[in-house]
Amino acid sequence: MIVEAGAGKVIAAGYGLVSGIALLAGMTGGRHAAVSADPAQLAELVCSYAGRSPAAGENTKRPESRVKTDVSRSGPELGLSAAQLDDLRSGIETAASLGIPKDTVIADLAVSLKSESSAEGHASPRATALPDDRFRKRAEEIVNAIASRLCTELTAEVGQAGELSTEALEALASGSSRGEIALRAALKMLGVPYSWGGGGAAGPSYGIQHGAGTKGFDCSGLTQYAWARAGVALPRVTYAQWNHGSRVSDRIQPGDLVFYDTNPQIPGPDHVGLAASDTQMVNAPHTGAVVRIEPIRRHGFMGAVRPGWKKGRIAFR
Repeated sequence: MIVEAGAGKVIAAGYGLVSGIALLAGMTGGRHAAVSADPAQLAELVCSYAGRSPAAGENTKRPESRVKTDVSRSGPELGLSAAQLDDLRSGIETAASLGIPKDTVIADLAVSLKSESSAEGHASPRATALPDDRFRKRAEEIVNAIASRLCTELTAEVGQAGELSTEALEALASGSSRGEIALRAALKMLGVPYSWGGGGAAGPSYGIQHGAGTKGFDCSGLTQYAWARAGVALPRVTYAQWNHGSRVSDRIQPGDLVFYDTNPQIPGPDHVGLAASDTQMVNAPHTGAVVRIEPIRRHGFMGAVRPGWKKGRIAFR
């Protein structure tokens, strides 16, 4: 689940099907650990759930909308609502990134399915019809289908990073830093609509929930896109990007990621922008707005992170 501000800081929402997975995530290191894997590693972990290799027969063209495609195809086929499907995607991705065994996820989901089927007012006709010995098979069917789709999508996203355009190569040859290349990419997106859950390494896309009808970027989708154009693979969500680079202790430079905590009741970063200078940033602020230039110093500012392109043990900027 692509999450931003407010209650969205929590890894799993409250639809019931993945409450156990969310609890396991908390017991094994919390939300920062859950998304600390780099994109290539996360793709490998999720693909292992699906019994596939990330490189085996994949079409690396990223779907225009990862979540929208899944909701329209996988949800009805699995007998799930859009909310349940989105929640399960989040739970499976989280569990895989934490190294939680697939069998544990299936067992947890089977218990949740049984509980949901017997809850008054929340019974699923398909789930209710299943005898006890088939809840696990039903759970396995769901996990396999979602993991397989996630494997395809994450592999496609990894394929978008590290592919430098001719313009970017020329910029590097002329002495520009990767941060400056990322900034140029972000500046080209000025005026693109904000879309909650939208955008990523491949560019603007339709979001989820209240962003489902808008093609654009949310905050972390924009920063992931900008740095992908500079050949650096960032994680997709804000709180993962906070842990993907070095903290800036000196002057903020173009391309640095600047982070905010807009809800002190749930500590941690929930918004990110991309520095245009030490005082201004390129920002995808909120629903109803567009990508624009705004001041860095504002309420909730936490600090800045400088991503780096790593080759072996050497980081280049």
